[in-house]
Amino acid sequence: SLVKYLPGLPKLPITPKTQNLIQVWKQFVEFKVQEGKIQETTIIKHYSDSEKVLHKVYKHNPCLLKPDRAFFFLNYLTNHYKTSTLVTYYSHWSACANWAVKQDIWDKNPYKYGLSELKSQYKSIKSGKAYLDSEVCIILEAFATNRFTSIFAPIKHSYYYEFLKFLFLTGVRPQFAIALDWEQILWEQGRPTRIYFDRAHTQGILKPSKGDRTANLLALLLSSAIASNCSGSSCLQNIQ
Repeated sequence: SLVKYLPGLPKLPITPKTQNLIQVWKQFVEFKVQEGKIQETTIIKHYSDSEKVLHKVYKHNPCLLKPDRAFFFLNYLTNHYKTSTLVTYYSHWSACANWAVKQDIWDKNPYKYGLSELKSQYKSIKSGKAYLDSEVCIILEAFATNRFTSIFAPIKHSYYYEFLKFLFLTGVRPQFAIALDWEQILWEQGRPTRIYFDRAHTQGILKPSKGDRTANLLALLLSSAIASNCSGSSCLQNIQ
């Protein structure tokens, strides 16, 4: 198995093959943490969310978490969660099951079929279409005028207008834009010309982008519209 080729990592004790998914999941996460090859944000956000779902299912019906009840487990979840959400969860659970097979905890991965089914369904409903220019204008106008801001909201939607406009203009992911600092902007002749996104702010953690910090820089050559948005407004102040 994988563990015997990793020096310094203790072989987890082999337990009976009747363990349910929660039991195996906890061992899997413990192993990944010991291995030290998993992002902290993955543990805090994605693995935590996956485990919360398992606990909800357990409270409803513990038997659904048995590996031989995987079909009924999938039926239950599809009635309570969106396909796109389940694809993420099932990716984690299927990886956990593959690990369990290598550890001789289970004989096979009972969640592989479910993951395949969910992925095929997700591809059929995912459009991948970008917003039309007219739709972008409607969205930005709604933010700028606080059309949908609740009277009880502590912060009005207009506060995020410049930030949202920056996202539309650049197409950059929010976690990269939130981490943006002035030192990442290059200026020529008094105007910004290039932005380097080499860090991300996710789940309250500021970290370098995945991979090599210098080789995987996402460089964006600024158009005049983006340059105006950066230098002529409070965009970067809102981002920070």
